[in-house]
Amino acid sequence: MNNYSLRSFIVHLIIGGLVFPFFQPFTVIAADEVPEIYLSTSAQVYTQGEAAVVIDSGATLLDTGSDLVTLIISITDFEGDETLAVDTGTGAILASNDGAGTLTLSGTGSVIEYQGLLQSITYENTDTNISTDTTRTISFQVMDEDLNFSAISTLDLSIVPLLSISTVDDDGTRFFVEGGPVIVDTNLLVTSSNGEIESARVEITNVQNSGNEKLSIHSYYYSGKGVTPSGNGTSLLTFSGTASSSTYQEILRNVMYEHTSNSPTYSPDRTVTMTVNDGITESEVSISTIGIESETYTAEVEIDDSTLTPGEDIDIEVVDGDGSTHSKIKDEVYVEVKNGSEEERVKLTETGVNTGVFRATLSAYDDEDCEDHDDYDHDDNGKLCTDKGDTIKVTYEDPVDEDGDEAEITATKVVAGSSSSSSTTTTTVKKEEEECTSSSAFPDTCDHSLAEYIEDLFDDGIVGGYADGEFKADNDVTRGQMATFVRRAFDLTSDTPGNCFSDVNETHTHYEDIILLCSLGITKGYADGTYRPDDPVKRDEVTKFVSLAMEKNGVIITDFDDHSFPDTPMENPFHEYISFLSTAEKDGIRVINGYKDGNFGPKDTITRGQMAKVISVSRAFVGM
Repeated sequence: MNNYSLRSFIVHLIIGGLVFPFFQPFTVIAADEVPEIYLSTSAQVYTQGEAAVVIDSGATLLDTGSDLVTLIISITDFEGDETLAVDTGTGAILASNDGAGTLTLSGTGSVIEYQGLLQSITYENTDTNISTDTTRTISFQVMDEDLNFSAISTLDLSIVPLLSISTVDDDGTRFFVEGGPVIVDTNLLVTSSNGEIESARVEITNVQNSGNEKLSIHSYYYSGKGVTPSGNGTSLLTFSGTASSSTYQEILRNVMYEHTSNSPTYSPDRTVTMTVNDGITESEVSISTIGIESETYTAEVEIDDSTLTPGEDIDIEVVDGDGSTHSKIKDEVYVEVKNGSEEERVKLTETGVNTGVFRATLSAYDDEDCEDHDDYDHDDNGKLCTDKGDTIKVTYEDPVDEDGDEAEITATKVVAGSSSSSSTTTTTVKKEEEECTSSSAFPDTCDHSLAEYIEDLFDDGIVGGYADGEFKADNDVTRGQMATFVRRAFDLTSDTPGNCFSDVNETHTHYEDIILLCSLGITKGYADGTYRPDDPVKRDEVTKFVSLAMEKNGVIITDFDDHSFPDTPMENPFHEYISFLSTAEKDGIRVINGYKDGNFGPKDTITRGQMAKVISVSRAFVGM
């Protein structure tokens, strides 16, 4: 039947026994399906300066009984230097671009022909002056030969600028008046198309206590790098000098805020803005917040869990009793060497002086290294020498939240002006390292506290060592490495892997494992579309990786006794996974544990040894 068809019906009129036929014409219009467009994604990312990218390779068209004649694709907020393009080949369908953000395909063609063209449409932006994150809306509409238009389908395309600086500290930084300088944002990101930056500007835009709110940077972070600061110690800090974007990123990640007033104004939160300039373009403004707080706390001293032998160092670090972190606590630490022979000496080094960071390092070595030097005299390397039983007093400024294990060297924190100590932790110093007799696969894990878990994963082919044969259990695990560990450990597979991230391509070592975990929904990356495979993975992120991998193996991860750490309350986005793994156990061993101070430390990094324990116990829980 044609689309429009003439019909008629007969009406019989009877008058006085006579029949009079009456003909009434009418038109029958054939029903036709309205064409439809189905997009496979609602968002796409385009990095400024890259080649044209396909907008949606999975888009589909649907129509019944008709060919298509027109497909219109438009950038509804077109700004110039943007191109929509498609290669129509030699067919009957032609493409025209009006130069104002609209690409029109016209000509009679089948649904399949138009769908193929729809899936190959590309977007490119050659504007070199974009300096802000921008989202374009791409709209699609198709018409069939019966003049039926589809509904308009849209897709948001985010443009990542060539030059940008962005804050990552969404929750803001806290400054405690009892403390000292705090870093504004340790995770901010700086990007540049040519890899270079010429200047940067950092400013407290809403100073409340003039002259007492300051921005500063220690020379360690910029010395010898071609960058010069101006205004160090004021509310406006600028940098000049051509250097790589990574150099500027490191510098800006170490800019510190300090409030020196004895009566600070607590509200409002301070706003710190940062911009970078590549000599042509000024970046968008990155905004960080600083919350001013007052808090009473008790500091504790902790020593890390390594064993000290001649030639090795051990750090003495400080953590607050309530788990909070401050930049300066002007109290004192006494370090006492309690064991060891007279031939075994310990030297103490203060590092980071006047940087807002304190770390005291003890180093064990043979007695002859301190010959002719009395206690507290310096050796030839300028380090303090002491014998067993001696007490060394140092002043610390920066508490660092680290775990500590019990052993033989004691560091005691003493409150200033008081003879009472608040905490004591210990570690071991020994003269010689005993030969390990275990059958460890790695020479450096023989006596490691987590060796059994490392061996378990090695035996199952889940982990391997470095080129030098070592495992390096205390190295941080990257997000890329974590993807590989999880995929191997839980035998994860997917029939439809696809690259979800703008910063992960086929050349990356962990590419296949990252895209596999993405396709399974185990990881979604960051809000900007990146995965950041070379960044250290955080403890809270690990709980999500492992929990969802266990779920893929049939474990019900919502079936657990709720458990919260003080620093991971219910509103924490990873609370569910942290709570599950902190209650899941096998043979009396929990998958994860908190620190001795009761906190979990969600933003701390995880070492390869710690990762081995988490995965090994998780696999046992699953029954693998």
